[in-house]
Amino acid sequence: MNWTHLLAVFAGGGIGSLLRLYMGLRFSRQSLHPVFPWGTFSANVLSSLLLGWLVAYFWAHPDWRVSSRLFFMTGLCGGFSTFSTFSAESFQMIKAEHVTLALIYLAASVLSGLVAVWAGIRLYGACCE
Repeated sequence: MNWTHLLAVFAGGGIGSLLRLYMGLRFSRQSLHPVFPWGTFSANVLSSLLLGWLVAYFWAHPDWRVSSRLFFMTGLCGGFSTFSTFSAESFQMIKAEHVTLALIYLAASVLSGLVAVWAGIRLYGACCE
């Protein structure tokens, strides 16, 4: 790991975090459900979709520099998604006695994330090979 790698993760993470903030603000104003955290859910699913696409892209293009991979995958997708906020929101729902909704959020987030990674890989194959 060198400074170029660290700066790539730093820059990608900053951009990803700003995207996550945007999603949170956007969905907080247009919430479909007052308790369900749509902003975090959407950011995590979109980040997983993008990560799946990037995985397939970098499999097909192994000549890309490590710093580019770190910028997009670790930095951008890592900054855009958020496990800690997801966990805190789940805990808050349980604490507020919205246990069923919390369980739905937990299951939907994990399953949607896995499906989104798979879909991103398939999307790359469908459009770019």
